[in-house]
Amino acid sequence: MSAVATKNDVSKILRVLSDFKTRFDGLEGKFAGLEGRFASLELSMDVQFEQVNNRIDAMDTKMDLQFAWVDSRINDMDTKFEGKFDKIMTSVDGFVKRLDTDNIEQAARDAQFGRLVGWARKSSLKNGVPLKDL
Repeated sequence: MSAVATKNDVSKILRVLSDFKTRFDGLEGKFAGLEGRFASLELSMDVQFEQVNNRIDAMDTKMDLQFAWVDSRINDMDTKFEGKFDKIMTSVDGFVKRLDTDNIEQAARDAQFGRLVGWARKSSLKNGVPLKDL
């Protein structure tokens, strides 16, 4: 190979460069078309994201209203049942007190009956009247 380029070699190089420039210009046009598509896609996505954000905001508002309603219902029920619970506890306390009183009275009656039976046994021994076992 020689270090000197001929006119034919330079022509080939110029044809290759011209061919490359033509192809490159074609690619540049395609990229310009893609740039427009990306811009359109970006705008479309912005609109869609805005719509999604609006829906989420609307749902958030509805959920806040629902939670406020549930909170008010629970507070109303607390207030309503608080008085009823107090009444029930008062009734239960009364029943328990009555049971305690009945148990104490039964124990006193049993003790009194035991004393009376003891007195009747002593009396039957002194009088000679037999007393059956109770």
